[in-house]
Amino acid sequence: MSKAVENEFKFTTDRTSGKKAILDSLESFLDDHDVEYEVRTRSSVDTYFDSKDLDLYRSVCSLRNKVSSKGKVKLT
Repeated sequence: MSKAVENEFKFTTDRTSGKKAILDSLESFLDDHDVEYEVRTRSSVDTYFDSKDLDLYRSVCSLRNKVSSKGKVKLT
Protein backbone atom coordinates (compact mmCIF):
# COMPACT_ATOMS: atom_id res chain seq x y z
CA MET A 1 0.00 0.00 0.00
CA SER A 2 1.42 3.38 -0.94
CA LYS A 3 1.23 6.37 1.31
CA ALA A 4 0.42 9.90 0.25
CA VAL A 5 2.51 12.77 1.48
CA GLU A 6 0.85 16.13 1.88
CA ASN A 7 3.04 19.09 1.09
CA GLU A 8 2.07 22.67 1.58
CA PHE A 9 3.43 25.34 -0.71
CA LYS A 10 3.50 28.89 0.46
CA PHE A 11 4.11 31.98 -1.62
CA THR A 12 5.18 35.24 -0.06
CA THR A 13 5.18 38.35 -2.17
CA ASP A 14 4.87 42.07 -1.72
CA ARG A 15 2.44 42.42 -4.59
CA THR A 16 -1.14 41.31 -5.02
CA SER A 17 -1.75 38.26 -7.19
CA GLY A 18 -4.96 36.49 -7.96
CA LYS A 19 -5.55 32.86 -7.04
CA LYS A 20 -5.33 31.68 -10.65
CA ALA A 21 -1.95 33.36 -11.25
CA ILE A 22 -0.48 31.84 -8.08
CA LEU A 23 -1.71 28.33 -8.86
CA ASP A 24 -0.62 28.56 -12.50
CA SER A 25 2.87 29.59 -11.37
CA LEU A 26 3.04 26.72 -8.90
CA GLU A 27 1.93 24.17 -11.50
CA SER A 28 4.50 25.50 -13.99
CA PHE A 29 7.24 25.20 -11.36
CA LEU A 30 6.25 21.61 -10.54
CA ASP A 31 6.08 20.67 -14.23
CA ASP A 32 9.48 22.24 -14.92
CA HIS A 33 11.03 20.19 -12.11
CA ASP A 34 9.28 16.90 -13.03
CA VAL A 35 7.36 16.77 -9.75
CA GLU A 36 4.28 14.58 -9.94
CA TYR A 37 1.17 16.06 -8.38
CA GLU A 38 -2.58 15.75 -8.40
CA VAL A 39 -4.87 18.76 -8.34
CA ARG A 40 -7.79 18.09 -6.04
CA THR A 41 -9.13 21.59 -5.75
CA ARG A 42 -8.23 25.06 -6.91
CA SER A 43 -10.26 26.81 -4.26
CA SER A 44 -8.17 26.45 -1.11
CA VAL A 45 -5.98 29.51 -1.43
CA ASP A 46 -5.97 31.99 1.40
CA THR A 47 -4.38 35.40 1.41
CA TYR A 48 -3.24 37.16 4.53
CA PHE A 49 -0.56 39.60 5.56
CA ASP A 50 2.28 38.17 7.62
CA SER A 51 4.91 40.80 8.35
CA LYS A 52 7.48 38.20 9.52
CA ASP A 53 7.17 36.25 6.27
CA LEU A 54 7.41 39.44 4.23
CA ASP A 55 10.55 40.54 6.10
CA LEU A 56 12.14 37.14 5.46
CA TYR A 57 11.14 37.30 1.79
CA ARG A 58 12.69 40.74 1.37
CA SER A 59 15.86 39.48 3.07
CA VAL A 60 16.06 36.57 0.59
CA CYS A 61 15.51 34.02 3.35
CA SER A 62 13.60 31.08 1.93
CA LEU A 63 13.26 28.79 4.94
CA ARG A 64 12.19 29.14 8.54
CA ASN A 65 11.14 26.76 11.26
CA LYS A 66 7.77 27.31 12.90
CA VAL A 67 6.34 25.42 15.85
CA SER A 68 2.56 25.49 15.92
CA SER A 69 0.44 25.72 19.04
CA LYS A 70 -0.14 21.96 18.69
CA GLY A 71 3.58 21.27 18.89
CA LYS A 72 4.03 20.38 15.23
CA VAL A 73 7.13 21.59 13.42
CA LYS A 74 6.45 23.31 10.12
CA LEU A 75 9.00 24.44 7.56
CA THR A 76 8.02 27.41 5.44
